[in-house]
Amino acid sequence: MIQLLRGDQNNLEGKLLIFSRLPIKENIFGIYASNDITNFFERMGLPKEAYNEVKRESEERVKKLKEEGFAPMSPIYMCPMDLEEHQIIQGNNDILDMGNFNKKENCFGSLKAGLELYFLRFNDQLENKHNFKERTTEKKVSYREISQEKITKYLMNNYIIKILDSYNLGRKEDAEKLRSNMIQFSKGSSFFPDISRLSKELEGYTDPETINLYMKKIKSIIDENFEEAIKYRDEIENR
Repeated sequence: MIQLLRGDQNNLEGKLLIFSRLPIKENIFGIYASNDITNFFERMGLPKEAYNEVKRESEERVKKLKEEGFAPMSPIYMCPMDLEEHQIIQGNNDILDMGNFNKKENCFGSLKAGLELYFLRFNDQLENKHNFKERTTEKKVSYREISQEKITKYLMNNYIIKILDSYNLGRKEDAEKLRSNMIQFSKGSSFFPDISRLSKELEGYTDPETINLYMKKIKSIIDENFEEAIKYRDEIENR
């Protein structure tokens, strides 16, 4: 039977170790998947040189999902793993046990189905968390339309500063509309998980240094400097 061994099904992390077993050969087949590229590279211990291949695979995966009618809020990065029993509980990610199977192809089929179900639910929770709505009456702006070196400046000037000003002036509806537009702007980007977290933090008081650290982390992700991104992530978490 399928079991979520670790995690809250109503508040999924977007970071998942999923596995199935082939008892007859004592094999444990797993996949680590994450919507956070910084977490993915750290968890898998991948070198920076692997970025282009990981990105290409992720883009192909998202393209296929869109063709099937599912548009993820952010890319999904994943890597297959042959697991030992003790490795299952490592890390701070969600863990999904797909059960035992008699054939290897059924093990792999269960992993594919479990991943799609998990990220479908995660995507739904993200949209609900941010009260995300497509605004068909407004011109949509995407991060793809902005040169990479200007993205953090664009985020600050067009969204973050305006969101904070709106909250300070008591214009909650304007602030929430801007937050929704910022989510729309970042949808599909490698830095989407950070915008998602920052967006929620902007609801309350967020000190300028925390915002600055988020912008530095996003810039590091865009520049593919994952060691630096991990450093800024840790600084954010320790504040």
